[in-house]
This record gives sequence, structure tokens and C-alpha cells, in this order.
Amino acid sequence: MPRSFKIEGVVISRKNLGEADRLITIYSKYNGKIVTIAKGIRRLHSRKAPHLELFAHVQVYITHGRTWDIITEVVSIEKFVYLGSRLDRIVQAYAIVEQLDRLAPERESHKSIYFLLVETLKRIDNQKEQDLESVVNEFTLKLLWGLGFLPKEKVIAGSSLDKFLEEVMEKTLKSKILLTRLNKENSQYYG
Repeated sequence: MPRSFKIEGVVISRKNLGEADRLITIYSKYNGKIVTIAKGIRRLHSRKAPHLELFAHVQVYITHGRTWDIITEVVSIEKFVYLGSRLDRIVQAYAIVEQLDRLAPERESHKSIYFLLVETLKRIDNQKEQDLESVVNEFTLKLLWGLGFLPKEKVIAGSSLDKFLEEVMEKTLKSKILLTRLNKENSQYYG
């Protein structure tokens, strides 16, 4: 195995580690889900920080470390411009990366799921896309099919899909809780 390698992927999770580092989970085209460490990324002068935001589509150079692989360099491939401008779009994007992070095993390649992730983020980013919930439900169904949790001939939707997903994950989705709160606040504000 080479000491250093390059991957293309999407940042699906970030977690602070120590004083200046951060664990970055990337879903990549050929390597599946990879957990890496970005050393010094939380320092003010870090050049990597702007490129390793949640939902970033990036090319990352990695070297093997003792515990985690270490990100040495990062280049942005695509920025989802409108995704960060509206809270409802952020919540829906967070829902898909949360599902992927919980369900996908590490270092198991699913190229079709990688392309599904990128395409779904583009759809959520698209200002003309109105029914974001159906976009996320479509992603969830295809993710469950692609990872083998659901037979391809079986189609479920709505609350049945949410219930099945939570049974598979054995956990309530944080994004669903946030979305419920957001909808409640919006109905109070605009209702």
C-alpha cells in the first residue's frame, strides 16, 4: 500500500479533536467512507479550513498515520453556492450525509452511492428545486437499495421510510428532530 494517496470525495462529517485538529469523514469515489485527521485546521491561519466544510466536494491528498490517515493538502472541486444560504436546504443536506455516515461501512467502495450523493447535493443546491423532502426521500431509498438494506423491488415512502431507516440505524436521526423544530418555528412565525 502506498504511503500517500489522493481521493475525490464529499465531506460528510466533522468532529473537533484536541485543541486545533479535526476528524474529517469523507465519502470518496473509490474508497468509500474514510475517516481522516486534519491537523491544525482550527487555527486561524489554516489554509485547509475553508475547503473542508461540511458538504464540500474536494480532492484530498492523504498520508498514512498511526491512528488516522492525515490530510496533507486539499483542493475544492465544486462549491454548492445556494446550499448554505437557506436553513431548510442545510437541514435536508445534513439529513443525507447523516444517513450515509451512519449506514455506510468504512473503506467499502460504492461508486454509485458516491455519484448519488453528489447529484443529490446538486439538486438540493438548485434554487429551482422546490420539493426538498422528496429529493431526500429518493436519496434514502436509493441508499438503502445500494447498501443492501432493502430489496430493489421494494418501495416505501413517507413515515414508513423514516421508521424503517431508524430501525436499520437503531437511532433517531438528528436531522429529523431539527427539521421538526424548524417547521414548528416557521408555522408559529408565519402562521
